[in-house]
Amino acid sequence: MMPKVLMLALALFLSACGQQPSQPPAAAPPAKAADEHAAIAALGEINQAQKDYFRRYRRYALAYEELVAEHLLKQEPAASGYEIRMKPSADASRYTISAAPAKASPAARNLFTDQTGVIHAERGRDATADSPAI
Repeated sequence: MMPKVLMLALALFLSACGQQPSQPPAAAPPAKAADEHAAIAALGEINQAQKDYFRRYRRYALAYEELVAEHLLKQEPAASGYEIRMKPSADASRYTISAAPAKASPAARNLFTDQTGVIHAERGRDATADSPAI
C-alpha cells in the first residue's frame, strides 16, 4: 500500500511543478521493409507495357513517359524501398530493367528483367540475365 501512496504523491508533486513523471521513451517505428512483391509486380507491368508498345511501333519505348502517353502504364512504376530503372538500347530493339533495394539489406533481393519477360533475382548483388529466375 505504501508504494502506491508514494507514487501518487510523486505524481502530484511533479504535476504541480509542471513536469510529467518520466516514462520510458517510445520505441521508434520499425523501418518499412522493401516491398519486393510490389517491385516484381512493377517489373511485370513494365514488361507487358513494353510488349504492347513493341506491337504498335515495332520498337521498345525509350522512357516511361512514352508508355504513360500511350496509356500502357498509368504512371512511372514505383515500389516502396526499391529503385526501378529502365535502360533501353540505343536502337530500341531491346531493354533491361533493374530494381534494387534503396537501402542495402541482406533480406532484400535485387531484381532484373529484359524483353524476354523473365524476372531474375539475386541477394547481395545486382541481378542479371544469368541470375536465377523467379
